[in-house]
Amino acid sequence: MKKLLEIFFDKQFIFPYMHLEDVREQHSHYSNSNIYMVMLAKKYKITDAHCINQQLVVNYKCLEIDESYKISNIILLPFDVPNGSIETNIHDHGTSIEIGLTNYGIEFIKGNQVDFSNGSNIHARKKISIYDLISMSTQNEETSEEYEILYIGQSLDNGEGRNIFGRLSSHEKILKIYRDYNMKYRDKELVIFLLHANSKLHTITAPDSMTTVYMGNSYWQTTDELGEKITDATVVNVTEAMLIYHFKPQYNIKLKNSVPNLDLKTYSELKNAGVHQIDVVLNLYFEQLKTCIHLLTDTVSVYSKLRILHCYLESLYDKKDESEIESEDIDDNLYRLINL
Repeated sequence: MKKLLEIFFDKQFIFPYMHLEDVREQHSHYSNSNIYMVMLAKKYKITDAHCINQQLVVNYKCLEIDESYKISNIILLPFDVPNGSIETNIHDHGTSIEIGLTNYGIEFIKGNQVDFSNGSNIHARKKISIYDLISMSTQNEETSEEYEILYIGQSLDNGEGRNIFGRLSSHEKILKIYRDYNMKYRDKELVIFLLHANSKLHTITAPDSMTTVYMGNSYWQTTDELGEKITDATVVNVTEAMLIYHFKPQYNIKLKNSVPNLDLKTYSELKNAGVHQIDVVLNLYFEQLKTCIHLLTDTVSVYSKLRILHCYLESLYDKKDESEIESEDIDDNLYRLINL
């Protein structure tokens, strides 16, 4: 009988770094994320945006390959309004638009007693990034996006009100990457991938030769069987260490070449808890958006929807040898069966 610690991510969110303050305000429910990746993506720029009745039409281009595209299938309101009722303005160097009702549109809605309820403020203006617009326009088809990982880090609540957004706005390494980005990567977009690591404990009774896929959905802190508390910090530390060692992003120095061994406090804590194996499950398919993200570095490329990183601690306990981190990609057809 063996104990497996499965680590998975129950929250995942990607946004342009330049929109950090907007995301902090509009998506505060991601503030408890504890792992982040700094990445490069294709850079898009809005060249024109306007509304015809309730329909949004956006022309944009990919700066990297200098190709133009058009979005014309986003409906802003569930009822017809006259032209001139909705105003759009391009913001943030063409990476977002601000949308709001004009005075004419407000008067039209009030005069025609249109139901504008659901808690919406009729005077409010909303900013939407081009990346969100693209996702909205392709939500009925399966798409993919490539991201080059530059740096992987972590953030834990220190009890003084600091969260991951504060970390991202002041971390010295991220600021260096941002300076380098302005010099080297102007045809790319610097984006942040927020993840919240969660965990579950499994008892393995199947033979070692059998492949088992775990898709956990609950969290554990203590068990009578182990008699040892595994803290949030331990879960986050081992997750960060395994991701950095596997991907080896260019801006990570610490842990980049740290093969799992008992000299590293992160792994020794798990030994004391009786854990034999650690699996980090990377689910790279954003189901609601029907988008599969591809993660790349100089040494690793991930094109599957589900990658699992395995760290076998048992060899460390018995042989005192270092343990490699192995990766396993789940076939996309099997992935579909798992998620039926």
